[in-house]
Amino acid sequence: MKLAKFFFILFLLPNLLLAKESTPKWFSNPKQNDAQNLYGTASANTLEEATKYALVDLASRLIVSISGESQLSREETQQSFNEEMRQKVQQSIEKISFSNYQIAKSTQEDQKFFVEVSVEKDPFIAEQQDRAEFLQKKITDLDKILPSANFLQKHLILNKIIPLVQELELKTRILNGAGAKASLSNVLDMLAKYQNELNQSNLSAEFYFDKTSNNKLINVIKPLLNKSGFVISGAEKNNSPKQIKLIANYDFNYNFLYNTHIVKLKINFQNLIQNKIIASNSLEITGNSAISKEEAIDSALQSLAKQIETTNILNILGIINNTN
Repeated sequence: MKLAKFFFILFLLPNLLLAKESTPKWFSNPKQNDAQNLYGTASANTLEEATKYALVDLASRLIVSISGESQLSREETQQSFNEEMRQKVQQSIEKISFSNYQIAKSTQEDQKFFVEVSVEKDPFIAEQQDRAEFLQKKITDLDKILPSANFLQKHLILNKIIPLVQELELKTRILNGAGAKASLSNVLDMLAKYQNELNQSNLSAEFYFDKTSNNKLINVIKPLLNKSGFVISGAEKNNSPKQIKLIANYDFNYNFLYNTHIVKLKINFQNLIQNKIIASNSLEITGNSAISKEEAIDSALQSLAKQIETTNILNILGIINNTN
């Protein structure tokens, strides 16, 4: 039995040694950030993917946390980090400009690419500072409009400001990680302030569904408005500057093809304050069912609900234009 174990270990030994040797020495002992450069390393099945993950690694060394959501944890022995955190940093790469990065080292071993990227520190910091100053100016300009804005205008302005502050937070974390001085606490205070103002704006606004609105459509829209913090009123207040009267209806085209009920809904929204139309929107959405026309309509409305969940409810209603 002992002899069998000996031969088994002897058989595995060359493979274990080969696996160990398949990782480059420079990759096992990666360079740390220094006064001149920032570094990142990663491995993947393609050079492009390895480079992308190396930039993620570089970013992870700079960012302690993203938007206060959670901590980045690095596993130093494996030169990798928690996959969930990898995804969070990777999603932020587009907001981090690595325009001057270079592939410092690249090795292919056993159909796997090992990459080290470097970024010159001073130009990178200068670029991030320029972007942070630009963001701060945009935030300041929008903030000046808030005191004279009505509740709906305030809601729209705050929905523009908050993403700018969130990006500024990211830039501030990056600058601190790169060794520059930037006040993270001030940015976090600013973010909390605007988020609180947005919550208060939601609480001060209410929607009222006009009696001519389609009940099925109301049943889709109402819970999503509640989820966004808006109150649904049961009474119409024509003189209230804080109540939006929503008229929601749809027409549809119907076909029965290949034993399938197919409908195309044309949905129309009108938003009124003090009986004046302030915004409107129309969209088309398709549904189908093997059971009935009504089931096909329900299918289309379910698709509408999913579409709303991926965007802002006020965008679907036509109050916010996300392209602005």
